[in-house]
Amino acid sequence: LTTVTTSCTPQFDYSFDGNVTEIIKEHSYTYTDKGDGTHSFNCSVCGSIGTEDHDFFYNANNNVITASCNKCETTGTATITAENVTYTGSAYANASVSYSDNWQGNRDLTIVYKQGETILDAAPVNAGDYTAYIEYESAGVPAYFTIAKEDSTITAAPTAIADLVYDGSAQNLINAGTATGGEMQYSTDGTNYSTAIPTGTNAKTYTVWYKVVGDENYIDTVPASIEVTIAPKSVTVTADNKSKTYGE
Repeated sequence: LTTVTTSCTPQFDYSFDGNVTEIIKEHSYTYTDKGDGTHSFNCSVCGSIGTEDHDFFYNANNNVITASCNKCETTGTATITAENVTYTGSAYANASVSYSDNWQGNRDLTIVYKQGETILDAAPVNAGDYTAYIEYESAGVPAYFTIAKEDSTITAAPTAIADLVYDGSAQNLINAGTATGGEMQYSTDGTNYSTAIPTGTNAKTYTVWYKVVGDENYIDTVPASIEVTIAPKSVTVTADNKSKTYGE
């Protein structure tokens, strides 16, 4: 009796000289996914059948983790997506994870948020560029998103101070405006802005530019302008009341 070492149930071959040779052959399995986290197997050589758990390995590609069974080729996916939004003052809540029907792993993966390489303690609030990230069995994938700045708003535009008259001193030209999402700033040249109220000394018409300079979560408004006039001071000429007789 001779044996050929492989791995299947013995089958016998009878030769003409009466010797019996036991041949152990390789299994030749067919696997079928059962949809419950297992697959069945059936050996076409020896007829053995059974059921066993999937043997998954995990790959990361773009924003998708793919689970593939080494034996039955069943695959499942976990996909993370994240939408771009505009700043609202609330924590970001537009990242989500979806799972295919054949995904056999955890269906409640934790979303981790990053800014650059820094892991955040919670979902971000402020404007900026971020990453939402999931990981399973050492396969991790990102989804990138932006929280854009909101528009700042002028709630009350500055107004010109009326009836200004030259008096030789520097006079305020406007009543201050108010804003949300930043601070009001002013300029008399349209280039250099500050929060200081513009002043004028000479009698003339001034152009005062103004805009909201946004903070980290708001963008600047487009500059606008108003005109303010300091009128010349009236001059009164008086003369002594004297008389002279003609010819004298």
